[in-house]
Amino acid sequence: MKMFLGMIWLIFISILPLSTFSVIEPPFNRSVHLKYSSSDCQISPFDDYSPIVVLCDSNDYLYPTGEDSDLRFTNGECLNVICPGGNVLVGSQSYENAVTATCIGSTLFNISNKSVSWESISCNKVPEKTARRTGETCENNGKEIEIGFVVPDGFLRTILICFDESTQQALYSYAKISQSINKRKERPRPNWLQGTSLYNITSVDNYYKRANQRTTINELLNFAENSTSFIQDNDYFLARGHLTARSDNFYPSQQNQTFFLVNAAPQWQIINANNWYKVETSIRDYAEENQIDLLQWTGVYGVLSVNNTNNIKTELYLYSKNDELYIPVPEVFWKVVYDPISQKGAAIIGLNNPYAENYTVFCDDVSDLTKWVNFKKSNTAKGLIFVCNVNDFRKTVKYLPEFSVTGLLV
Repeated sequence: MKMFLGMIWLIFISILPLSTFSVIEPPFNRSVHLKYSSSDCQISPFDDYSPIVVLCDSNDYLYPTGEDSDLRFTNGECLNVICPGGNVLVGSQSYENAVTATCIGSTLFNISNKSVSWESISCNKVPEKTARRTGETCENNGKEIEIGFVVPDGFLRTILICFDESTQQALYSYAKISQSINKRKERPRPNWLQGTSLYNITSVDNYYKRANQRTTINELLNFAENSTSFIQDNDYFLARGHLTARSDNFYPSQQNQTFFLVNAAPQWQIINANNWYKVETSIRDYAEENQIDLLQWTGVYGVLSVNNTNNIKTELYLYSKNDELYIPVPEVFWKVVYDPISQKGAAIIGLNNPYAENYTVFCDDVSDLTKWVNFKKSNTAKGLIFVCNVNDFRKTVKYLPEFSVTGLLV
């Protein structure tokens, strides 16, 4: 059956237009359920100081398969053990950045002609994450930014961002969700980072601070400077809303990569912590329950407009200086979830306005057909959610990358 699915995938990529190759990639490495013997290796590289492990002939992340919670390798299989930005510690030995290891059996590996237990291997520091411009363009004249690890053979990508220079905000992020995602281990949240040479404005994180966003938005709406009628002292404030969620990533070192600000947009916290959180969880649960490796795009669309004191519709931004407006508050957040094997997908749209009692979505809502998308319709303040067919969604959000969709993911 797996071989049959693999053949379908090969046929699929052979008919895709060339323009899609920069975004659509094959399903995850080693997603087939291999048979292992007692002489094979089994490791758990899931701690903060665990090295990144990839196969010697690959540059892809590895994930547990089937019922396994660990990574398994056949006897004699070659691995690259990598500590981006640091050293690999092997007992008393230290190797700069990376070292090659060969599976002997159990937790034993051959490194530099010595038998070494996996428990004696670690990084001297938490793997160093990187967000950098690729030099390539993306939809709507955006600029590509990739987030991941610099490794000896290039770059190990976790997230791809399409960044809009005109708004200083991402149009979308792209990531993969492993069928193993709910076996992840999470660590304390790191601080948000602006990164280097990604923005044309400085101190981006400051504009998200509640006091600053209150001042900026009250000024745009002609409210009193310290008014709490819109940006309140509860969950009615604009959070740094993840595009690719922290929990969409398996390894703690991948989870930390989601805290670059290019992977965020202003999202009302009451929505972020309620219905949007339920949407994110639903997608991960779908991948696990159906044993499918999903591709996911998460983005924003439009600018939220509300009435000012003169009853005039006014667009909201976190940055408003000298007639320059950046970091818009999106009208909606969206996710497009895609199974590359069946070529089926779903577009999930969340209104980014807790004060709205209704909303006319720009595509036909088919949420009654997607029971796996869990959210509460009864409380609009926690987020109005809609589900559409991807091709219908694409008629409005034209910067979603091109890929073939044959039907709704149900």
